[in-house]
Amino acid sequence: EIQIDWNECNFIGVDLSRLGIRFARGVSKRWELDNLKFVVDPAEECIERLSSYPGPIKLAMIQFPTPYRYTEEREDVEASVAQGYNAQLPEDSESGCFMVTEKLLRLIQEVLSRKEDGKLLVQSNCEDVAVRMKNIAETRAGFQSLEFTNSVTSLDAVTQRAQRWVANGGDRAIGKSFSSLPLLPMVGRTETEVACSLDGKPVHRCLFVPRD
Repeated sequence: EIQIDWNECNFIGVDLSRLGIRFARGVSKRWELDNLKFVVDPAEECIERLSSYPGPIKLAMIQFPTPYRYTEEREDVEASVAQGYNAQLPEDSESGCFMVTEKLLRLIQEVLSRKEDGKLLVQSNCEDVAVRMKNIAETRAGFQSLEFTNSVTSLDAVTQRAQRWVANGGDRAIGKSFSSLPLLPMVGRTETEVACSLDGKPVHRCLFVPRD
């Protein structure tokens, strides 16, 4: 697990879903958690405002972003939807609709570089999404991934999306940069992460630090 004294931390969660943020605020109020704040905001704007936060920023987390629609080369959107894929998903990873952009990762890198020992945790239940975020973070956003002793050494493609990714020769979420074990304490894991664990589906996890 990531070694942080969570009891001494303040937390801010950001999402564009007003319904999701309203639910999170309600839960934190019922549980009397006064060190949490949830805002409806574009992620990039929230990160820009955090640059003026007076204290250290120990951890930024990108947790299970809504994936872009997976389409193979030359496959059009109508054909993809006809095969049963969600038409509400962002069209592709380069369209600007997918949350995790090079700009967002660069902003996070800049904020963490100005603070003390900051790290970025990225998690996804879609293998191609995790691989893409890792590649952008390392090659275009100034991050380097940490290596894990309990790394992923093999991986079954258990979803249709993963099977298509593997069949088309996509890079696998395997190697020392991918943790096979959860990095957050149980009370801090998302519903998606817990559900994946219960269903026997993989969660693809990477931890980054700003490159020197």
